[in-house]
Amino acid sequence: MKTRRNSRMTMLITIVSVILLASACDDGRIYEETYTPGMEGRVMKLTGIVNGQDTWPKGYSLVMAGFEEGSNYALITKSLPVPDVGTGRVEAVMSGIGSEVTSVELCVVNRLRERVVSFVSRDCAAGAGDTIMVDAGEVNVGMFNAIQRQVFDKSCTACHGLATSDAASLNLLEGKSYDALLNVPSTVLDGKMRVEAGNAEESTLYLILGTTLSTDWGVDHSQMLTSAELVSLVEDWIDNGAEK
Repeated sequence: MKTRRNSRMTMLITIVSVILLASACDDGRIYEETYTPGMEGRVMKLTGIVNGQDTWPKGYSLVMAGFEEGSNYALITKSLPVPDVGTGRVEAVMSGIGSEVTSVELCVVNRLRERVVSFVSRDCAAGAGDTIMVDAGEVNVGMFNAIQRQVFDKSCTACHGLATSDAASLNLLEGKSYDALLNVPSTVLDGKMRVEAGNAEESTLYLILGTTLSTDWGVDHSQMLTSAELVSLVEDWIDNGAEK
């Protein structure tokens, strides 16, 4: 009888343990996944001088990444190490690059490993060899530089910098855009700054790109950006201090 009682007690303890474990695993939260590449497959070796890595807030990651053709979501990523304090130089290796990867990049991805901006890209067909060498040169990977490249250069400078006269007296060409935006009074919205650091909701730049405010201005600026991720990029840059 004692043996049977002990057996039943052991079974009860096991059942309770399984229930508790399941509850702990399914607590309703979504955890960020850290992807660690394996040792099989090709290898990417990246060298370069990298500036601006520390300007990105939580939710964005500067990584080496591999992409399949036509996809914005990385199949494989590895965080870039902190550059050398004295020189800014980085030397990094990412292994485990499968044959389905058609390009490797130095880029910024969001929590879903979706590409936000690419700074250096290299095609790598499956027959290109086992080691993919990438010399990034000297590259500014700062958040504002990403906005300059992805937003201003592609969507804004035709009217704000390259035209005979700058629309709204705003020049968004590289080297001039930052000083023309930060804490400069808006010429189109009374009482607001073009960019108020830490406050996207009160910044003209975000309001005209992220809302329908400019619908009846002749140019609907809310239609100028190609994705919601770029609008979020501008918003997050402002809310996190609008650093250069």
